[in-house]
Amino acid sequence: RRERHQLYGEVDVWCDWAGALTFQRSLSCSDLNLSAQTAREARGKYCAARAKSRPQDFDWPGLIDEVCRRVIEAERNGTEAIVLDDAPAEGPPQDFIVHGLAIPADSHSQFVTDGGGLKSLMLLLVLGEMAKQGIPVALVDWEWNAARHLGRKRRLFGDARLDSLYYLRCRNALTIEKDHIRRFCEQRAIRFIGLDSIGAACDGKLADDDIARAYNRALDDLPPSISAAHVPKSTLDPSADLKAFGSAFFHNYARMTWTLKKQVGASDDVVTILLVPHKQNDGTRRPPVGLEFT
Repeated sequence: RRERHQLYGEVDVWCDWAGALTFQRSLSCSDLNLSAQTAREARGKYCAARAKSRPQDFDWPGLIDEVCRRVIEAERNGTEAIVLDDAPAEGPPQDFIVHGLAIPADSHSQFVTDGGGLKSLMLLLVLGEMAKQGIPVALVDWEWNAARHLGRKRRLFGDARLDSLYYLRCRNALTIEKDHIRRFCEQRAIRFIGLDSIGAACDGKLADDDIARAYNRALDDLPPSISAAHVPKSTLDPSADLKAFGSAFFHNYARMTWTLKKQVGASDDVVTILLVPHKQNDGTRRPPVGLEFT
């Protein structure tokens, strides 16, 4: 991460030498200012002391210095540019289609509605239908708990086990949790995630553009996703297309957004949801979808 033009990282140094003072093979695990030469040298001397080695036996400061320089160089170089015509000729992957809903399979999208608009239920419905097809997916949750979602899952899909549907509870902001989530997704080959919700996953005022940009940069390190988003309290017009509460960048960075509008049916046990595609950046324009839940 960058802080005031300095590059920081968590550095974990492993050592298997006999007599080395380690915890679970690690000599040292802590943040390090990779840009500071004095910090690199101090970490190298600390590792040498923990490993009980002499300077002539092993160059710990040199090793730490090389690692930091490689990371700085990689961060500076970034991704390699290509000629656009050399991009994959087959085009983007097909959207996931769930009960008529088109969900982009290679980007980030949103369900947008007021509180109580069944955003969380729709996330679980989309993820469960994907899991039924054998697609590894995960519900990344900041708002509720696994037991509640399991109850909903059983009402939606029955008691049959869905081995491709994972659940991960988070308590820190997405900018902090992203490395944990990324490792979790890599270990289980997760192809798609649902995040509940944007407001709970941010650390700071949602109206702050920097908070929205940091949230979307964190999404770039994760699989394609669909997020639940709340709307401003001032949104009173039931016919209006809704945008996520806070900075306009939450809406602007999403590649597709679905507006959810809930209406109670003939009885309190029946609810109808109208899902209207508000923003769509590519493909044939999708029609609205109506779903009824008992």
